Amino acid sequence: MRRIFILLFLLLSGCASIKFNAEPLRPDPLMLYHLSVTMEPAHQCSLPVFYAIHEDISDELEQQIIRSFEYWDDLTDKNLFFYLGRIKEVKNPDLIESDIIIVEKLNEDKQLAITEIQWNTITHCIFKTTISIPKETLHLPKSAIEAIIRHEIGHVLGFDHSNIKRDLMYPQYDTEKGELKGLSNWELKSFQLMYE
Repeated sequence: MRRIFILLFLLLSGCASIKFNAEPLRPDPLMLYHLSVTMEPAHQCSLPVFYAIHEDISDELEQQIIRSFEYWDDLTDKNLFFYLGRIKEVKNPDLIESDIIIVEKLNEDKQLAITEIQWNTITHCIFKTTISIPKETLHLPKSAIEAIIRHEIGHVLGFDHSNIKRDLMYPQYDTEKGELKGLSNWELKSFQLMYE
């Protein structure tokens, strides 16, 4: 009791300080990231996930996209992704034998990138996604483009947006900084629970 009193006295008098972690309390890792229609976390059920890149995308951007997929692959011993190569047409994505199709398009929504996901509401398995990278995004620094693609791949793996600014899955990206963001420790824990 005496020690508690002395510690309180020191803190109140300014002679001692305790730093508190600014990390907010978070729910169970899997419950933050779920697709909003279901309370169960959606995820990739069959690995590896195959992806293809539209032929209109430049060779340089293709390499950035591949590096972004490799970033996620390097987080686990599992082979998460397999690159199928370039494709010509994306008029009917259902006819393409690929789980992920990456295309370049004009930006109508003023977003840095858009990921459209289809999943089975019974099994919660993601089975088809399209990542669209607007032409305006391609003028950003390479590190920014790669961070944005990493974020979109997070959606492909079933991660929803985070409300914590330092997280990779935070919905706004500071294009002025152009920081190459990776998963926060908490996001990494969520990823490991889903894919280890």
